[in-house]
Amino acid sequence: MKFIYLFVFSSFIYSQCVDYNQSECGNNANCEWVESFAYGNCSQFNQNESACEDTVGCWGAYQYPGWYSGWYCAGGTYQIDNSYCDEIEMLECNEEYEFQCNDGSCIPLMRVCNGIDDCEDGSDEINCEGCSEMLQNECDIDNNCEWVQEVEIGDCSDITNSSECYQTNQCSWYSAGNYGYLYDNCYGGTYEIDNSYCQEAVILECSQMDASECASDENCEWSEDIDIGSCSALSYSECDLISHCNWEYVCIEMGWWYNWCYEYGYECTGGNYQVDNGFCEELSVEYILGDLNSDNIINILDVIEVVNLILDDTFEEIGDVNEDSQLNVLDIIQIVGIILNG
Repeated sequence: MKFIYLFVFSSFIYSQCVDYNQSECGNNANCEWVESFAYGNCSQFNQNESACEDTVGCWGAYQYPGWYSGWYCAGGTYQIDNSYCDEIEMLECNEEYEFQCNDGSCIPLMRVCNGIDDCEDGSDEINCEGCSEMLQNECDIDNNCEWVQEVEIGDCSDITNSSECYQTNQCSWYSAGNYGYLYDNCYGGTYEIDNSYCQEAVILECSQMDASECASDENCEWSEDIDIGSCSALSYSECDLISHCNWEYVCIEMGWWYNWCYEYGYECTGGNYQVDNGFCEELSVEYILGDLNSDNIINILDVIEVVNLILDDTFEEIGDVNEDSQLNVLDIIQIVGIILNG
């Protein structure tokens, strides 16, 4: 009886979310406020007087007071707030580390959308959206995706089409007649349309990076390689490869009187040159097998780490002490043996 009472009582509390205003919703831990706005232009109601009068910010008018030139719906653009208070879904799994399957079971978050049905009902592989379907906050926390900022800015007066004018949600289309002539214009000053999107992140190999990219990646290091020499010592093919040097027809031997040139020929000119052949390479990482927490000591903390990896069904090469490409109890025994033997 007590269970039934608690169930009915909790259901009653959650059902109230839909009746709350924004301040009440914000003060209830079981509810959340969902922003929802509708935008439009009053002129779309030009053929519907009742809809015009029922829309906040719109009203019926005539083009010329005192003259009957046709009724229209005035007011420019409008905004209707359809926001509402909704119940927060209470999950039993730890949201930070776990995913809750549709059947209520929990799996490690790292196993979601990995191409394997880790949930018995397969719910962990449903709705696995790509980068292009993500919002900015989702895109920013996904290392495989990157947010591309693309904002279009323009002036309403440059728009000559009414439908394009309405689509900005920041401009208003105005029609006015004068002695048989009709003037159509888009008003509203400047407008801004956010066309930003999420895309697959381009992950460069160390060898593809320039110096600045290499310096910002902790897995890569820049190797300096400066080639210094004299253009005059280069052959034709070598000279052609150095932008600072030029292959020219010059005097190669002067006579002893009146600066007379005794012999002409081709030579690589340009003085000394310096060529930067620096390159980015993968940083070699040295580690001790079994030192899973990378503190340069094999101890009980490493045993705990490898146990967690085995329970999570995750393989890391540093934990594979017996080097059989598997992470299991044999590796635990090996680590314990290393600890006991000092």
